[in-house]
Amino acid sequence: MDRNDWLLAIGVTFFLGLAFYFLLPPYGWIGGVGLAVFILYRGKKRRDLDQIQ
Repeated sequence: MDRNDWLLAIGVTFFLGLAFYFLLPPYGWIGGVGLAVFILYRGKKRRDLDQIQ
């Protein structure tokens, strides 16, 4: 992963955590961060598989 990928991952995690925090205070940020990690994992896995083929 290059620098842009890391910045995008940090930004997605931050904004999903923040959005879930406002929807479900005070612990909604945990769900947002968990969702962001899951989405980023699936996207990275798919990108890696596409590079192999």
